Amino acid sequence: MPFSSIMRLLLAGAVLLAPFAGSVGAKAAEKAETVRTAAELSGKITLAGSTAMQPLVEEAAKRFMAKHPKVQITVQGGGSGTGLSQVAQGSVDIGNSDLYAEEKLKPEQAKDLVDHQVAVVAMAAVAHPDVGVDNLTKKQLIDIFTGKITNWKDVGGKNQKIVLVNRPASSGTRATFKKYALDGAEEASGIEEDSSGTVRKIVAETPGAIGYLALSYLDGSVKALKIDGVAPTKENVVTNRYKVWAYQHMYTKGKPTGVVAAFLDFMLNDPEVQGPSGLVVKSGYIPTTDMHVMRDHAGNVKKIVVFQVGSQTYTVGGERYSMETAPFIDQNRTFVPISFAATALGVPKNNIVWEPKAKTVTITKGNQKVVIKIDARTMSVNGVNRPLDAPAKIVKGRTMVPIAQVAEALDVEYKWVPETKSVRFW
Repeated sequence: MPFSSIMRLLLAGAVLLAPFAGSVGAKAAEKAETVRTAAELSGKITLAGSTAMQPLVEEAAKRFMAKHPKVQITVQGGGSGTGLSQVAQGSVDIGNSDLYAEEKLKPEQAKDLVDHQVAVVAMAAVAHPDVGVDNLTKKQLIDIFTGKITNWKDVGGKNQKIVLVNRPASSGTRATFKKYALDGAEEASGIEEDSSGTVRKIVAETPGAIGYLALSYLDGSVKALKIDGVAPTKENVVTNRYKVWAYQHMYTKGKPTGVVAAFLDFMLNDPEVQGPSGLVVKSGYIPTTDMHVMRDHAGNVKKIVVFQVGSQTYTVGGERYSMETAPFIDQNRTFVPISFAATALGVPKNNIVWEPKAKTVTITKGNQKVVIKIDARTMSVNGVNRPLDAPAKIVKGRTMVPIAQVAEALDVEYKWVPETKSVRFW
């Protein structure tokens, strides 16, 4: 069951107390219990998998153990495939992966795993600093890794033999690079190394070498190459302009409990990890809340819509738009103008119908039909009445609705970000 689905259930249960949903209620009670028993936390946690996210998890584990001396955390590598198979078998508590479980495991194995997305990381083609090239077309990159181009002079560089450095088949970094940088092309044989750190060392020390690394491993010893003129930077990743990136997943078999749940809460919610100056940012990863797109296991990309309380601008996939009425909080609910929100989510304008006499707005999105009446405490969802914690209202000529419950009614994924007082949905 995807972690986002669990989050939606938790958010829905907190509607009476949270501005958007989810800051308190059931989830907060769970956090409060964690805080209450923080000094009592003890136990062992074993993690295995992605080496791309290993530096982040290792540092976070050190800090968590410093706070909780009775907790012992062991972080192992081995690649995403190893992490996923071991957590599915119950051999480890958490499987770290650059891949969705559905990309690597059989459906019957993946269905029991719960996804906790900690961050995003980009993967870059990296070369020895002296190859004389800083940009490759995608075709050139594919031809190099498939063995069709074997000398750097053929792509504008030095007259030097190309040395390929690959990761093993179990590597999530390899799978991501192959899927999005090489368009699925099969790599030619070359040096193969289990560790991202070893790949970096070999590429840095071997004239003519080329490999690929997560950006979190870049330290200036190798040269990150542009693809079709697009650099592997955060600014290009968050809008999907640079497409070679992956979520950093921490999978558990079923819903986590006890010390495992406490550590995951630390990874996902603690400012020391996720804050503006937290480990995620400092270690070269990208917070998931900074992304303007989301991508599923099949590679399908959706633009993320962001509304911020008090702002008369909103973004769709990173592009900025303006509106007359800013979102606001009332009765502990976040209100947004429904016409802008629905349009941003791809609802055709003729599927947003305002009836002035009845004072109702009807939104049809796919199989969902939602009817909201001004000042009413209920809304109709496919003909069935559902309660509203706060009624819709008209402000400056715009119909403002409590977006959490309306998003659920339209079958839309969403997340409230308290640090920026913004709502993200897709």
